[in-house]
Amino acid sequence: MSRDLPVCRAPLGSRREANKERTRTAIVDAVYALVGERGLEGVTAEQVAERADVSRRTFFNYFSSVEAVLADVASRSIDDMAQAIAERPHDESLFISLDRAVAESFDADALRRAAIAWRAAATSEATARHLAYCEAQMVEHVHDVVIERLADRGITAAPLETRTLACALIAAASAAQAEWLSATGGEVTPASLTQFNDLLREALAFVGGGFAHLDKS
Repeated sequence: MSRDLPVCRAPLGSRREANKERTRTAIVDAVYALVGERGLEGVTAEQVAERADVSRRTFFNYFSSVEAVLADVASRSIDDMAQAIAERPHDESLFISLDRAVAESFDADALRRAAIAWRAAATSEATARHLAYCEAQMVEHVHDVVIERLADRGITAAPLETRTLACALIAAASAAQAEWLSATGGEVTPASLTQFNDLLREALAFVGGGFAHLDKS
């Protein structure tokens, strides 16, 4: 008489987290699809919920507004870069790690979505406020990474020095973003993706090299 084999089931917590991530992804995908079709001002939470096949209440369980979705995705791109920096060899120079991490962080899809958020911020105060808040959070994240990387190499720096560096790195990323948007209008192609990564790496190199040469007579 055959015996039934035991059924392998994922832990309840794992299934719940997977379901939550699927719901979040559906909401994010819906926002970018709708903003691409109608522009930010033409998109409501109700429309997003309908496109994502979730309730309005579920939408607000995940995000406070449509603008918050755009800001969240943009901030995750920078968080991914910070994580890539943290995972570089610990005996590597901080600025070499920055250069290598940037080269690995932005693919076409990530840049396309970030560009939608950046363009929206130019005409939407709500989006601009969310992005500004996210940038402040990014400074804290990058600051922690900088301190950790310096400590790994036995380097001690004053708090003002490390915080200034973290702020400068985020400002450099914003400058590269603005330059890229001005040059491309936010259109993502293989060439413009390369251009963005080159601009970002160049801006970060300015932080490492300083600006004293600009004041030479």
